[in-house]
Amino acid sequence: YNLSFFGSNDTNSPTQEKINTQVANIATIMRHMKMDVIGVEEVSNDVAVDSLVKKLPGYAAIISNRWSG
Repeated sequence: YNLSFFGSNDTNSPTQEKINTQVANIATIMRHMKMDVIGVEEVSNDVAVDSLVKKLPGYAAIISNRWSG
């Protein structure tokens, strides 16, 4: 799934409140879909991914060490 600007916003000036809202909304959708494997793109913040995974019991994250420039 394309999480466009996940952990940030289009001006790259996220507030913690906005990141928390993103995490909560995405976690809700992913829990309801009950997917075996989830792939995402356009992640701007590893800490936000960690927060998301904590809200998804039974899942773990593997994050690429490659970033677009």
